[in-house]
Amino acid sequence: MSTGPTRPSAGVLWVRRIVALAVLAGVVAGLVLLGSLAVRAVQPLLTGGDEPAGKTAPPSPTASGPPQDCEARHLELTLTSDEEEYAPGQNVLFTMAVSHVGSRECLVDGSDVARRVTITSDGERVWSSGDCASGERMLLLGAGDADSAQTRWQRYTSAPECEGEPEALPPGTYEAVLSIEGVDGAVSEPVTVVLAAPPTPKEEPSGDATDEPTDEPTDEPTDEPTGEQGEDEDDEVGGEDS
Repeated sequence: MSTGPTRPSAGVLWVRRIVALAVLAGVVAGLVLLGSLAVRAVQPLLTGGDEPAGKTAPPSPTASGPPQDCEARHLELTLTSDEEEYAPGQNVLFTMAVSHVGSRECLVDGSDVARRVTITSDGERVWSSGDCASGERMLLLGAGDADSAQTRWQRYTSAPECEGEPEALPPGTYEAVLSIEGVDGAVSEPVTVVLAAPPTPKEEPSGDATDEPTDEPTDEPTDEPTGEQGEDEDDEVGGEDS
């Protein structure tokens, strides 16, 4: 007598259902993970490459181009003198230095016309090294670059464009600063110089006669006989009597 296929028991059916559910869950989890990875991959394309919140985008490269003119914040000016006090007739020697303290190259005029020393006395301008200078000397300064030059003050006045006649300045205290024409705010710390006065000449004793009495004898005659004359007269009288 033949028999048909036997029906699996209820326990076997439950095991098969659990396995099927587990496989289905694994498939679903895999699809979710795959979808998440796909979304992350295409998100920069959809958002234009924006960085996630909390992160800083790297700086964009600096555009190349011709160097710009230097500003006061890019420069450091230094002025020094070879002495603090100068004897009569001694000229004043200044050293002028310009240093680049910025990060980008820039252009500045380093000629005697633009880079100038200005001297004042009691707030009044009396001389400038640029008044009688001419020409142009453009400097391309990079980070850390420096340029220096010297100028000499001969203790005379000057005027813009070298007008008028220079005049000798008297002894006294003067203040000097270094600046760059056309660069607002580019000024050095002031330097004080002293022009000493010539020494005072010593007074010589005068040869004028004084009214004080002297013991020198005079040639004026006197009516009073001296003691010697009286003795001589007595001797003569005595001789006659004898």
